[in-house]
Amino acid sequence: MTPSSRTRVDRFWAAHLGCAPNDLRRSTTIVVAGPSGYHGVHALRHADACILSVPPAWLQRAARAANGRPAGQVFDAGFLRELFGEAVDRKIGPAFLGYADASCFRPADPRGSRLLLPQDEPALPRLAAACDPVEWDHSGIEWGAHPVYGCFDGEELAAAGTLEPWGADLLHVGILTHPARRGQGYGRAVVSAMTASGLEQERVVQYRTLRANAPSVAVAHALGFQEYGATLAVRFLSA
Repeated sequence: MTPSSRTRVDRFWAAHLGCAPNDLRRSTTIVVAGPSGYHGVHALRHADACILSVPPAWLQRAARAANGRPAGQVFDAGFLRELFGEAVDRKIGPAFLGYADASCFRPADPRGSRLLLPQDEPALPRLAAACDPVEWDHSGIEWGAHPVYGCFDGEELAAAGTLEPWGADLLHVGILTHPARRGQGYGRAVVSAMTASGLEQERVVQYRTLRANAPSVAVAHALGFQEYGATLAVRFLSA
């Protein structure tokens, strides 16, 4: 990834978390008051830096407990559960966070993957019905919200994905493969086609997936996505 692309990524995460871009280069933990709208905590581990973005009401308590500590101690689900106690509903992550630009992208055979047309829309509910509802939700696929791409096996969608704008510079990949067709390269084909499209739009393409999902992380590596760091989120119980 070029220095220019890395600057664009840094700029997005600094704005998203509520820190300064230079904070992403410090070898320590920095606690900041996050932007409003998320009822919980975001943690970003980037090299030896950890940015802990918390609701303003929790800022002083979190800063006392975490500011200046090594990133590896704070970027930990157990530490965060202990810090925020009974407020915690559930944690999400850790997740692999990678990026691709034209300098590192390694395209795969798209196998006919393409932008879906209106006449293709009926195939999406059939794919959704075959998949776990949580997986479908995490894919971010929503007809009419963002462009949807797909790869067909006969008349059925073997995999589908979407590119969601994250800020002005990034496009986030969402991908889902039919359970009966996993491990056959369909997901990689769709991600490759979407990444090529995103780069044509002069964006940096983002790939985020749970670290526990080894096949999905392998797709990112195979296509040349460079690891930027990892994310960990903690959602609070409703007030």
